[in-house]
Amino acid sequence: MQVNDLHKKFEDLNEEITAALRVQQDAVTSANTFTGRSNLAAARKDALRLAKKTADWRGDVTALAKHIDLQLQNSRALRSHYAQSLLRSSAQKQQEEAEGSRLRCLRSDLRLLQEFRVHFTV
Repeated sequence: MQVNDLHKKFEDLNEEITAALRVQQDAVTSANTFTGRSNLAAARKDALRLAKKTADWRGDVTALAKHIDLQLQNSRALRSHYAQSLLRSSAQKQQEEAEGSRLRCLRSDLRLLQEFRVHFTV
């Protein structure tokens, strides 16, 4: 369920509650007459209908909240997975740099040995 749909349901529910409150107020003011009793019955019927709609709306809100929570959990999981992959790649990069440094040192040592041999044999 989309947030816009939920908001529309909430607005409709508010309008119906306002109309039902008017009916209930009319029923209370004319409670002593016969039509007042029928208005009171209509007000009770409206109240029950609105209570059901309110419960449905709350269920929709709960479902939307669970959906949002699930999306947030997925987002957190993706971010932490991405961060871990960055850490792994930086660790791998550091290892490659260390190996490259060792190779450069070895190459330098070999050059020095070669220069020493050249100077020693001359």
